[in-house]
Amino acid sequence: MIRKVCGMRESGNIREVEALGIDWMGFIFWAHSPRNVSLKPDYLPSRCKRVGVFVNAPMAFIREKVREFGLDILQLHGCEDEDFIRQLRAELPSLTLVKALNVAREEDLEQSKRYEGLCDYFLFDTKAEKVGGNGKSFDWDILHSYKGATPFLLSGGIGPDDKERLRAFHHPQMAGIDLNSRFEISPALKDIHLLKSSSMNKINEVFAQKGERKLLSLYFCAGAPRLNSTANVILAMQRRGIDFIEVGIPFSDPLADGPVIQTAATKAL
Repeated sequence: MIRKVCGMRESGNIREVEALGIDWMGFIFWAHSPRNVSLKPDYLPSRCKRVGVFVNAPMAFIREKVREFGLDILQLHGCEDEDFIRQLRAELPSLTLVKALNVAREEDLEQSKRYEGLCDYFLFDTKAEKVGGNGKSFDWDILHSYKGATPFLLSGGIGPDDKERLRAFHHPQMAGIDLNSRFEISPALKDIHLLKSSSMNKINEVFAQKGERKLLSLYFCAGAPRLNSTANVILAMQRRGIDFIEVGIPFSDPLADGPVIQTAATKAL
């Protein structure tokens, strides 16, 4: 499940949110937004994907921000048509494309058919006068009528009090959630304590789902047996049904210390 936090701007806050282990971090490049990023922050995230959010922006402006911010993902939040997206895909083929679609009624889902096969993800947001970040939600049950093949992120006023709604909502194409204004102290400044409590919900859900069954947790040291095998080992554990994986990061040389620590832990076990 992709966890995206959008509307970031302040360097210190960027570091704090990144440390929570989120997957995507969004930067808004639209002058009419209170979260608009007009100047490049001193720090940009390196452990999560960087998302650039644009509203009817010219191609040259998008290319400029991709270079300046090292963007991995483009989120289009305006009235961009199919031809524009095809051109964007041709000029920036390595980037992931997300098309935001505003939803208030079931009929609004019809617009997704225009972009099917052109984007990697949709983002279903609340239809409102303001574009994004308005803190208002919509009836998620509408999305049960979505039958498209493109996975989507759920957005639109998701807040700390939506834990039960999120737990109860299921859709085969739901790929993640987008958090923004309801986790803020002020525009573009996220409340770390609220986000922390939200991320802990995932762990609590695992315990709740398992009931009386015991959980299996494994410790794994990065760099053992080889540095470039770390991701594959973790994925193999996940496929085997491990509930929690604790990844140790050696403070000095992973290639030297990783195997030593892993061998010691294995012997102790």
